[in-house]
Amino acid sequence: FAMARKFPKQKEYKELSFKYLKLFEEGAERGNPNYKVGLLCLLAEKKQTKKNYNLAIEGCSELQLLHVEALMNEHCGLCQLTRRKTIKAQPYLIAALKKYHEWGAKVKVQQMQEQHACLQELVLGCDGGATATIIRNSSKSLVKQPLPENEFNVMVQI
Repeated sequence: FAMARKFPKQKEYKELSFKYLKLFEEGAERGNPNYKVGLLCLLAEKKQTKKNYNLAIEGCSELQLLHVEALMNEHCGLCQLTRRKTIKAQPYLIAALKKYHEWGAKVKVQQMQEQHACLQELVLGCDGGATATIIRNSSKSLVKQPLPENEFNVMVQI
């Protein structure tokens, strides 16, 4: 759907989007949980509402699809930024950064920190387990500070 929006004159992107939407709808109707989550992600990209993104993020979390959960958080954050809702975008971008870090996508984490001012002062560490710890970086030392909890109750562990 993103390519169809980006290139509206190229109808093959729109046709392909609806082809995959139908494929995932059929798979979800048969009860396949992967298709259900895929469908939620496609619907989030199609309609781009916080509600749809939250459903997709929740589904990804339940199936432990860390990289897709990161992607849905990032896309929701970017969607909020295009609507000039910076405050609403931040928890999604922070959650995306954390999930990408947990997944081991170091270059993606670095890219996001370079692109988004709200992420530039965050330092990602590891608490020894599977979850990332996010620490705000002050000018002289690392200071642990509370970060906002996003609306779909994903806790940012400090």
